[in-house]
Amino acid sequence: MAVTLEAFREKYGVSTVKEYSFTVYDTPVLILKNNPKRFEFVVVNLGSQPCNIAFSPSVSLTFGISVPANGGIVSMRVEEDGQATCQEIYAISNATGTTLYVQEYEAMK
Repeated sequence: MAVTLEAFREKYGVSTVKEYSFTVYDTPVLILKNNPKRFEFVVVNLGSQPCNIAFSPSVSLTFGISVPANGGIVSMRVEEDGQATCQEIYAISNATGTTLYVQEYEAMK
């Protein structure tokens, strides 16, 4: 069911979209800080190497949520994923590295 802009604004107020770019190697990197106002985020792997994301700096290539190479996407929305959407997110790749594009949607209400 589509949400109208009016219903969206009633629920979240005015929102902002923040965009980030990270080059991630074999050391965990904080890509999203804890943010209770975040209601959605999107992580896109633009690079040619896979990576993982997780809610802790213990992220590794064998622990976390896989973000496949060459356009792989992971997203979370508070209505579907609950409080986890607002938590810190860390990323890791291999020594070759990969580039992540990150969008963070934040409610101003």
